[in-house]
Amino acid sequence: MIVMLTASPVQRYEGRPADGPSDPIGREQHGSVEVRAGLGIVGDRYFGHRAHITSSVTVRAAESVEHVASALGVGPLDPALF
Repeated sequence: MIVMLTASPVQRYEGRPADGPSDPIGREQHGSVEVRAGLGIVGDRYFGHRAHITSSVTVRAAESVEHVASALGVGPLDPALF
């Protein structure tokens, strides 16, 4: 089961890691995404960039996010924060 699909139009991590991500620009979470062979995910910042055509899609199991929350002893974690 797919819980979330994300395509980011811009890089949101700049500066120090402790600063966290900058505010979203445009819509990042989607009910569906369009993937084009040789180009990537439509709407993603790397779409059509030759330097990234061998890049991958990141997949995380929802169970892993739940395990991290349990191991840390915290409530449910928002998968979008990963």
